[in-house]
Amino acid sequence: MIRKRCVRFMYLTSLIVGSVSIVTSYAEASDSPEVHNPVPLTAKSVASGRVLYLANCSACHGPDGTAQVTAMAVARDLTAPQFFKRGATDEAIFETVQNGLGNGMPPFKSELSDVDTWFIVDFIKSLWSDTAAVK
Repeated sequence: MIRKRCVRFMYLTSLIVGSVSIVTSYAEASDSPEVHNPVPLTAKSVASGRVLYLANCSACHGPDGTAQVTAMAVARDLTAPQFFKRGATDEAIFETVQNGLGNGMPPFKSELSDVDTWFIVDFIKSLWSDTAAVK
């Protein structure tokens, strides 16, 4: 009898703890603000992004984004968005540049403004072979 109560108690406790963690995870995900690219993909935004990219990103990712440079870190080839760890949406690229990625890529939020980061996002997108023609 006591054993049944213990098993029931453990089962109910695990259900409650599991439910709380799901609700907490949902609340944390819902609290993060939605980020949308305010910079339209144009020749001017790509040119601005290229200047910023060359100054901040090319040491690891190379001037053409293929990561064919000698760097201490193993950098991602930016011309192959299908292999991006966080995805290839504007928002995912923005978050990666701003917050870094693991130990290999440092965050740039203290070096780049949000607008500058969006310019870099536009430049990275321009490296993709399937990017629609830039206006």
